Amino acid sequence: MSSSTTGAPCPDCLSGYILPGEPSGEMVKAVSSSPEAYLSSKHTKASEGGQKKAIVLLTDVFGLPLVNCKILADAFNERVGVDVYVPDLFKGGPPITMEELQPFHKDLPGEKLTWSEKFWVVIKFITIMPAFLPNRPKYGNIRAEAFIRGLKEEKGYTDIGAIGYDKAFFSRGVRLRLILPQPTAIATAVCSQPGIADEALAEQSS
Repeated sequence: MSSSTTGAPCPDCLSGYILPGEPSGEMVKAVSSSPEAYLSSKHTKASEGGQKKAIVLLTDVFGLPLVNCKILADAFNERVGVDVYVPDLFKGGPPITMEELQPFHKDLPGEKLTWSEKFWVVIKFITIMPAFLPNRPKYGNIRAEAFIRGLKEEKGYTDIGAIGYDKAFFSRGVRLRLILPQPTAIATAVCSQPGIADEALAEQSS
């Protein structure tokens, strides 16, 4: 795995593939104030000691339409044995799709974009900036926290863990904001590919 000590994307942040398999969970209205979420519960074990546990998987900027988050949720459910939710942090409209980035994806390792391709990448990101603005980590955090608190209040979960992975700045910023200032909503957090995980970065993510 590549890593970065500067907070900048590493090579693995800018590459990837669709995970094999078909989701085994379902879309549910888990929290009344939030959009439908993906729930993986096929392998959930009976709760013990009065504790009801769950995992919330925070997506990257591609959101629920990209099947990877659902495949990962199913894997966590099978291995951990607790309900795994994937909330919709974009209200049904992720700011960018895999299809929009596909023309700029290189099939061969180390193959670089041409100057003309780099130019069109810049143009593409300029055109989608309006969709990014209302979906900055600041707002993703509000939606994620509301979803987690809703699970506790409406579903009776006593312990909730959060897991996220980074394809861009979005998921990292949301996770840092949930973890660093007041870690009251979640009991445990896994912050994959965090770069420099400090309070300064959490502030910059807004």
